[in-house]
Amino acid sequence: MRPDVTILIPTFQGYYYLEQCLPFIRLQRYDGNVHILAADSGSTDGTPALLKQFGAQVITIPNSDYTPGYARNLLVRAAITPLVVFITQDIIPLGTDWLDKLVGLLDDPQVGAASVRQVPRINASPVETFMATAHYPAADHRAAAHQEQLLRSASLFSNVCSIARRELCLQHPFREDLTICEDVAFANALRHDGCDTLYSAGPAVIHSQRYTLRQVFQHEFDRASSLIDITEETFKDAAAHGAHYLVDEIAYLARERQWQWIPYAGLYELTRALGHVLGHNAPHLPPKLRKHFRQSKAFAVRSTPPTPSKKPVLSSASR
Repeated sequence: MRPDVTILIPTFQGYYYLEQCLPFIRLQRYDGNVHILAADSGSTDGTPALLKQFGAQVITIPNSDYTPGYARNLLVRAAITPLVVFITQDIIPLGTDWLDKLVGLLDDPQVGAASVRQVPRINASPVETFMATAHYPAADHRAAAHQEQLLRSASLFSNVCSIARRELCLQHPFREDLTICEDVAFANALRHDGCDTLYSAGPAVIHSQRYTLRQVFQHEFDRASSLIDITEETFKDAAAHGAHYLVDEIAYLARERQWQWIPYAGLYELTRALGHVLGHNAPHLPPKLRKHFRQSKAFAVRSTPPTPSKKPVLSSASR
């Protein structure tokens, strides 16, 4: 008998994606109880009703209170199982043994949390496909506790799909003052406290983002500004990594004979670099400019974690 597990999903206007995701979750062959718990921040597209159709419990929070860390901390506290799985609303688990493999990553008591490979969608562009394969390789990687180099860098850990021990999530709650990268901060905190984290290419999920260049800039701005006090990456380090990445990307596009995408790849990476530079210097920018550059405009005006405007509402469904 496997340990009981709760799948935690922050949601907003996610009906289209959840209609694909939830059936695959319920098709999992897992020898244990599986619960689904969602924190919905004001969807009007039928997302809460769809979740309940698949036996999920839904906690409703005001959209103005949402940050990824706040929503996930709320879900962790509401869960009662020893293991919790974090996913985003737009993933599709690969295979009916995805969950069993995912839970198996924590069979080693030294591993506090693990994340898995992300496979690009079938309609992903060649640029997006390369990004997924470069960031989420087909080889496992274990990040050991107290490894100084990892504590100073952005680790290979993503809450797009991850699993953790609930007690550790309670001891090291997600930072609620970040737009993104709360998962990186969490993984670094675990390693600092003596736990290993694991990246596995085995239990994969389908996931990729089709961003416009404006969204690419905003996402990288948010990422760089969130990582300022999490990592010690210098501009020189980032520039060297970006140059190496672009060379590999162009080589990949050439091998795949995607010649027409090479100019766009250059523009794409230039946009990312600009977002990174400005994001890294976000504290020195005027507040109005920071707000303009962020993906989440509401978050841009916050200087502290959100104070809930009202008590979250929990609606039940049979499991």
